[in-house]
Amino acid sequence: MNDSPSTHPGLGKSAKSIMRARQSSLVWNIPYRLRYLACCVLGMTAFWPVLSTWFLADDFLHLRWHEHASGLDTFLITDGMFYRPLSTFLTWNLGYSLFGTNALPYHIVSLLLHGLTAALLGKATAIIANNERTGWISGALFAVYPLCTEPVVWLAAQWDLWAAVCTTAAVLGFAHAWRTGRRLSYVLGWSAALFGVFMKEIVLPLPVIIPFVALATEMSGGRGETKADSRGISDRVSLLKRISIWSAPFALPSLVFISIRYLGKGSIGGYESARTDYSVFFWDALSSAVGFMIMPLNRDMFGATLVQVVGFTISISVMVGLFFFGRTHWHMHLLALVWWLTFLVPVLNLILLTSDTTRGNRIFYFSLMGFLVSMAAVLSAAMDHIRARRALAVLVGLVILVSIPATWKQLEPWQQGSRQAERLVYELSSEVIPIPYPPSQVNVKNLPLEYKGAFVFWNGLDDALRIFGQRQLAVLAVDELDHSLLGAPFMADRNGIYNVELTFDPQRELYHVRDIRGATVGGMPPPEGDALTWDYRKCPEMRSSWQATNATFSCSQEQTAPGSGRAYATFSPNNQDAYLTLSDLPLSVEGNNFIRVGIEARMAGTGEGYSGRLFWATRQPNEWLEKRSISYALETSGQWRIYWIYVPVIKLETLENGLRLDPVIRNEDGAKNETVNLDIAWISITAVP
Repeated sequence: MNDSPSTHPGLGKSAKSIMRARQSSLVWNIPYRLRYLACCVLGMTAFWPVLSTWFLADDFLHLRWHEHASGLDTFLITDGMFYRPLSTFLTWNLGYSLFGTNALPYHIVSLLLHGLTAALLGKATAIIANNERTGWISGALFAVYPLCTEPVVWLAAQWDLWAAVCTTAAVLGFAHAWRTGRRLSYVLGWSAALFGVFMKEIVLPLPVIIPFVALATEMSGGRGETKADSRGISDRVSLLKRISIWSAPFALPSLVFISIRYLGKGSIGGYESARTDYSVFFWDALSSAVGFMIMPLNRDMFGATLVQVVGFTISISVMVGLFFFGRTHWHMHLLALVWWLTFLVPVLNLILLTSDTTRGNRIFYFSLMGFLVSMAAVLSAAMDHIRARRALAVLVGLVILVSIPATWKQLEPWQQGSRQAERLVYELSSEVIPIPYPPSQVNVKNLPLEYKGAFVFWNGLDDALRIFGQRQLAVLAVDELDHSLLGAPFMADRNGIYNVELTFDPQRELYHVRDIRGATVGGMPPPEGDALTWDYRKCPEMRSSWQATNATFSCSQEQTAPGSGRAYATFSPNNQDAYLTLSDLPLSVEGNNFIRVGIEARMAGTGEGYSGRLFWATRQPNEWLEKRSISYALETSGQWRIYWIYVPVIKLETLENGLRLDPVIRNEDGAKNETVNLDIAWISITAVP
């Protein structure tokens, strides 16, 4: 049958308008099965740069989760700071067993989850509003909105994505069941809510939203406008009763979760340092959240002017749209407001009262959905009521498309931060010698905590070095370094200490190691591989190319028991100008950052305030200058200790005349060597990248 207006001459003008509207809707619905797939594709396109990122900050801690808890233990440990067993299992138990330390598959999962969330949000909104266009716009805007960077790019926030999929699926299932009466949709929606609370506790307030989903779905008429409500009081009471009955079961998953947490921990948990003085910051945090929504761009990347222009444009558009079209779609805006507040109020004490829209934006991932549902309702209503609907549709499409490269730009700090993390882990793994547990302490000056809002090493450097460098280290960010402490006795739970200073390279926009030196427990063998080694533990068979000046350098033997003992060489000065020199140093430094000199030595108890000094790179024989030397503090309790001295390759002029080692210097008079013996077990020299 041909149902075009031309075959119905009796239709009036209004009827023909309705028919044209239906045909227009049909045109919109042509790619029906692909429409929400397009939302998914938009989300994946906008965030595809995450595939080139590595691990960051807390990611390294979570990569070790499987060492502490197996899959079942993840569900049984109920007394931790957070209880997110299902998402933790999926990402850090199952994910690790499948992907190991390959970051790419983890990011592919994040990309798929974000795209799926956008598609589910779009479909749910379409069913609630009874308007496919409203649904598609909400899903598409959410897919590309630049405020969503942190939960998608940072693997430590992947549980937000798992929880978001469950939340949108729960709303979709409930709305579909309300509109069609299908029990299966209701059961699937309820099941998604149950899974959601065990993905992340942000889903706990979901039961507050469900009644408003029912109300908005009930009130949506043709094209999504509010239906005329001719119900009497008894009918309205009946509707409220029905809404209550349908919504009540969705509170059960939250009650189950809360019961488990109170039984296991005594509270829901969370950040112990989070503020609780809401009366002091409530409105500040709420208004700051509004600012994040309407100004989603990172100021460090786009500049303050463009951010202000975008914020002003979005603000005016929302206010004008609500003024002209808010009344006809009040039910959708009410749902959007409740959605926004429900997921925002519980995290108000985590909102940064700054203009930085990159760091910490994961806490807006759920509330942003409500904001964009309202915006989609305004835009869809405007297309129905203004003559320039096609021009507006084109404009909306352009905004969505332009948001994609804007999101790419917004992701650049995360990509750069990822490169920074990988570079530092690689450098320190090459430079720091691995030794058994307990860990060595590493004091790091200028540790990059973040880069333009993106996390780098707020946490996790020690975990990263253990995973990727097999180094047992305890990293501590410090403001200043005290190299004299390298000669002090180690703490009971430490077997060494390193001081590392980082510096920023503005050309590559990366931090790198500028200075590093350390001391570790003795008794360890010298480094293997390409190291040049003089092992005096093999005395007297070992011959040394280190030449003593104004001193003797000969083999000795510990006599701890008859027929046993440890061999070593003893440096015995004859006067205050005694030292060792090495003229033949066949070592290539090309492509490396440091020459690492390791010396295992001991100095018998002679008090404090002694150090050694290493000279390098003389242009003329016997020209040893202070500016081409590094000192290291000596531990004087008579214990064996390994001293690690790193000579920056960039400071080397030549190695033709080798190295000079002044084994013992009195710190109060650094110009003169001390006539104190020093026992040396071995010396090792290695070029390190």
